[in-house]
Amino acid sequence: IYHLHNTSHHNNKSTINTLTIINNKMDFETCAQSMRDKNKKMKLSSDQKGQIYGLYKQATCGDNTSTAPSFVQLEAKAKWKAWENEKGKSQDDAKKAYIDFCTALLN
Repeated sequence: IYHLHNTSHHNNKSTINTLTIINNKMDFETCAQSMRDKNKKMKLSSDQKGQIYGLYKQATCGDNTSTAPSFVQLEAKAKWKAWENEKGKSQDDAKKAYIDFCTALLN
């Protein structure tokens, strides 16, 4: 999220536009809340849901270090795989990817 601020300098009476970027954590949290609010109304594929989950877990927890669930635990196994697919991505990169992916879905 970007905010444009006008700052006047009294010395030369010129106006300078400064671009202030709100930190990635705030952007990520805002995006995650928007996804929670709109998730039920959106028609997402299993792959899209998996990517959202995997990026969110990587962004908030880092690499998946848990053992894989049993193959009979279908939902847990799918979530584990989605998170495992993001392994090695930094938490900041995962936040950026989450924001980009979800923003495209929300628009």
